[in-house]
Amino acid sequence: MNKIPPRGFLQWACIALLGMAANSAQAEKLVEINRVVAQVDDNVITQGELDRVLDLLKLSDQEKKDRAREFIENKIENMLVVREFRSEGRFIPDSYVESEFNKRLIRDFDNNRVLFRDFLKRKAQTQLDFRDDIERDIIIGAMYAKFRRGQADVSPDRVEEFYNENKAMFTVDAKVRPREIKLSPVAGEPRDVLVQQADDLHEKLKKGASFEKLATENGQSPLKSLGGDWGALVAKKEIANQALAEVAFSLNQGEFSKPFVVEEVRRDTDGNLRKTGKVSVYILKADVKQASGVKPLNEVRNEVEKRLAQEEDRLARARWVARLRRKAYVKYFNLED
Repeated sequence: MNKIPPRGFLQWACIALLGMAANSAQAEKLVEINRVVAQVDDNVITQGELDRVLDLLKLSDQEKKDRAREFIENKIENMLVVREFRSEGRFIPDSYVESEFNKRLIRDFDNNRVLFRDFLKRKAQTQLDFRDDIERDIIIGAMYAKFRRGQADVSPDRVEEFYNENKAMFTVDAKVRPREIKLSPVAGEPRDVLVQQADDLHEKLKKGASFEKLATENGQSPLKSLGGDWGALVAKKEIANQALAEVAFSLNQGEFSKPFVVEEVRRDTDGNLRKTGKVSVYILKADVKQASGVKPLNEVRNEVEKRLAQEEDRLARARWVARLRRKAYVKYFNLED
């Protein structure tokens, strides 16, 4: 029998130990993947299933941990709904599943089989798994359909009660639609020259000249061709330059300001505002001004009815799923609250 030299023996031993460690790590990983995290009757949810879902999302390890329970609960709910569907002796025809499969292939993958195969590979799914998911979605949609209530089912009294209790949801900010005359240096004119030009225009406005006409004929505003019109009602917080915001909201509707000097700002690629080092002289007019307040009920009734109908759907569905839970065996394993 050949003897292994001491040095060779050490090398062989190291390789063997590394191999054992690798096999051990692989075995531990396999055990973790197959670890059961929840059970619904005879069906189980494994850590591997959970990981596959969470890995599709760009989440940090902590976010995955925080969202894990949510995904498990959703999976359990789906299992319970499908179980109830089957217990009623109902089924989805294969032709219906095939039709939906073809629709999704066209809608989601532009009928490109290569894209579809890449998608299945990323999700570690087979085509049969994908079809099973489609069938499950159809079943769940059919079972939940009975809980959908129309807005007409929501009583007017309930709408009014919700509106009165939640008026803060329907508040609107004060808004103004300004026009501007903007005078900026073209050939290095000093500030005093710009102010004098603005004062002359202001005098014309005081004598009844059209703001729109003067804004079209004078200055360097990018809105010059539109008579200086900003084109929309804006809230104070939506105006980047606070100096413009303060003046615009100090005006009454139809009123124009005195000339005022503004340090220009711009928004950088990082989203922050920076002073440009340039100044302009502005005259603003408040073409339209809208006060802050609460929208009247007649303007938000449709929104409230829709919200209440959706909430009632959610509560009815939750009560139904709770009954399904009581009829089934549901157990969790090694889950942190």
